Amino acid sequence: MPASPAPASPPRHAWDWFARQRLLWRGVHKDLAAQDPPVGPRYALVDARTDVVDHLRSDYPVDEVVRAVVHDHINSDVFLGHAHRGLEGLGIRNAPRGMRWWWATITGADMPSATPTSSARRRQLALDVSRVDPQQAIDDVHTGWGD
Repeated sequence: MPASPAPASPPRHAWDWFARQRLLWRGVHKDLAAQDPPVGPRYALVDARTDVVDHLRSDYPVDEVVRAVVHDHINSDVFLGHAHRGLEGLGIRNAPRGMRWWWATITGADMPSATPTSSARRRQLALDVSRVDPQQAIDDVHTGWGD
């Protein structure tokens, strides 16, 4: 998928989400460390998550190679190469805000709004305590069945 134009830098929530995806940032780091100079040696010198993400945050807005590697890994590792299907089409419901930002950037589409989880859409079960027999509840507790 071609790299899309990027803003000055992804917002903090997008980097926070990215940094929590261990396999993702490690894959990006590995690929960038294997690049020719000046990118390769710069990433070969770091290994810790905070250092790698700090480098990515500073390089992403100014280096097309870095941006392309980040986008390619997110598309292949997170969206399995099918970002064009959309989040719902990928079976991703209620995606985190950071993931939604990366998806919108990679596809060039508008950032989708958060959708309530399916459990939030379902009618909540109501516990009717007026029908509980207090004596039965006390007996259950004494016999080890209650809390």
